[in-house]
Parts: sequence; C-alpha cells; structure tokens
Amino acid sequence: MLKVCIVGAPPNAEIYYNILKEFADVVAVVENEYEYARKFLETYQIPVYPTPRDVLREKNYDAAVVLVPPSMRYRVLQEILSEGRHVLVEPPVTDNIETALRICNLADYQGVLLAVAYPKRFNPAIVKARELIEGGETGMPISLQSTIYTLERYPDIFDAFAPEELDVLRFISGVDIAKISVVSAQGGRVYSASIKFINDLTATMHLASQTSCAIEELLINCEAQSLLVDYRNQDLFRLSMLQSDADRELGLQPELKKYRVDIVKEDPMKLIVRNFVEALTKGVKPLTTGYESVRVMESYLAARHSANTEALVRLR
Repeated sequence: MLKVCIVGAPPNAEIYYNILKEFADVVAVVENEYEYARKFLETYQIPVYPTPRDVLREKNYDAAVVLVPPSMRYRVLQEILSEGRHVLVEPPVTDNIETALRICNLADYQGVLLAVAYPKRFNPAIVKARELIEGGETGMPISLQSTIYTLERYPDIFDAFAPEELDVLRFISGVDIAKISVVSAQGGRVYSASIKFINDLTATMHLASQTSCAIEELLINCEAQSLLVDYRNQDLFRLSMLQSDADRELGLQPELKKYRVDIVKEDPMKLIVRNFVEALTKGVKPLTTGYESVRVMESYLAARHSANTEALVRLR
C-alpha cells in the first residue's frame, strides 16, 4: 500500500487524513505548531515529526500531501522532491511564479509526480461536462459564462473565487487564456471579467458578495447542445430550446427545457486523493499537474492586474 506523509496540520489536514486512510497508509504527520501536533498525535495516534527529513530517517514514505502556507512551500517542496518523493499540494504551488516553475522543473528532473488539488475541477458535474464535450455529444463550446453570487462578505471576492474559477474555465476550454479584462465595483464586492482563449472561445466571469441569493453556476454554450453546471448541488443539465409547430405558427417564443444528467455525486476532496493515489499505483493520468497550476497562477495575476488597472492584459 502507498505510504503517505501529511506535511502541515491545519484543520483541513484532518479531512485529508480521513480520506487518505481509505486509499493509503498515512505513516506520519509533519507539524511544528504544538497544539496541532498534539491533537493529531492524541486523536489519531500517528507519529508527528518537525521536518519531512526526520520522517525519512525513521519511516519511509512514497508521497506527501503538502498543506503548509504558500510562503513556506518552496522550501518544503524542494526538500521532499529532492528526496524523490511524489507530492500532492494545495494551490498555489508556491507564492510566486518563479519559484513555482522551479518546483515543477525539480519534479520533472526527479521523475516524480507533482499534483495540485483544485476541488472545483474535481466537482463531478464539471468532470462529466468535460466528458460529454470530449465525447462529441454537445459539439464544441462556443462561449462560457460563470456566475458566482454569495451571501457572505469577503475582503475581496476576486481573491476568494477567481483562481479556482479560472482553472475550471481553462479545463473546460482545454486551452490557455489569450487575454483578459476585469472591472470591479463597490469596493471589491463585484467583479466582471471578459476572457478570450487562444482558440477564440470567449468567457465571462461574474463574482459578487453579499447578494440576496447564492448561485454558483457555469453555463457552457455549445454548438449542438448547451450544458449548465450547478457547482453547489453537483448537478449538470442539458439545455434545449423546444418549439412546437403550433407555437411556431402563433409566433410564440421557444421554451427552454432542462434535462438532468445522471451523475454519481462524490466529495471532490475524495476524488482528488483517489486520482493522486491511482496516478501513482495504476498509472491513471493526474487531472491537475504543477505546470497547469502555474498557468492558472499566470491567468490569475493577469486578471488581478487588469482589475487593479482596468486595462486589457494579453497573456499569449
């Protein structure tokens, strides 16, 4: 069985542990903060060490799940990858593009897997939508429309949601972003982005906090049949415009019909862990690599610059 070490023990380390134990053997936790370390040791009876190297001296492991803050990740990832261990890390890989690329190159040099955990990309509705598009059932996407309205207040909703949403848009389009323009309003409560991909596909992204309703949807307009993703409920709908002969003769407008697609609903975090473990044990393709995460970081920084300056930013 794959032996895994969890590096960093914030509250979500418990989530990873409870999922990992279904697929792998969690042999150790790395954590310097006393309270977190004590809780893990007492609750789960797992050895806790101050550094990944200390784990290697006493317990061998095949892969690590890295949960330390972005500002600490470069040093930690460098240490683990240099020892030839595989890594699953939460996004972003590091806190800047230069060091993130170094980490990706190091993983390549060592011949190990560097995977990145983007929960939204692993949402079963998004995965199924991509399958339908790739299978030719919907025709090619023409445009994408992302809408996120939240009841909660965020210091900046763009920072809270844009990185993962940009990753999803890239995943559905299958290509990189060519240019992006973002405008903001109401002190960072509202953002609207216009995006063009290198294949001429276009997308819009609307983000707003403290709204009267909560919506997290992605409309995928395709040549033959459009799709609507409901992130919150993991629902996927096929959209069709229906108009009977009688309605047409009366000049009535076509009616939009939604047909639910059958989906096995699962915890995206569980799917992330399963994909990572199966990539190492069964040769399954990892859904998100380090280099892809760097592309997302580039897109986000370009969008952030556009939001700050209200200028069109070209990436490709």
